[in-house]
Amino acid sequence: MCTLDPATGDVYFVVEREKQEVRRVRAPEYSESEVLAVITEVSSSSNSGLEAITWMGDGTLMVGNQASPRLLLRISATDGSIISRKEITGDITDISDLCYDAERNALWIADSETRTINLCDLQGNVQKSYSVSFIDNGEGLCIDRERQCIWVSDDTTSQIYKINFSNL
Repeated sequence: MCTLDPATGDVYFVVEREKQEVRRVRAPEYSESEVLAVITEVSSSSNSGLEAITWMGDGTLMVGNQASPRLLLRISATDGSIISRKEITGDITDISDLCYDAERNALWIADSETRTINLCDLQGNVQKSYSVSFIDNGEGLCIDRERQCIWVSDDTTSQIYKINFSNL
């Protein structure tokens, strides 16, 4: 997954499995990525590592570790240092993607195991959960206020779903 700093155009993404890295591609060249952070406290031998990243709007990134453990890590977009760490328990079983909602100052978390998208506070506590049982493996999430919808991509079928909301 990836995210964008709207002020600079820099792109940030996570690398799962062996490396568990947060990487940056600087604008405007977009030529080579550089390691911003290596997250050593997460799984490195499975497909349960760093899975999600979102721009928080304040010079930080929220990074999600999918499982074992389910973590939300807030890191500096400048030097990659970990600012906060929160282990997620309860309703969310799999952090599949994250999207920061600046209007609500909240996080949306996709959970491909429970087939839900979840409106959460910044600590990952679920405020409201929406079933997306028709999506096999929802691992991409984008809030689109202009169109009053949430876009969810399915990693199994390569389909993108538009989920309409009233008063998103």
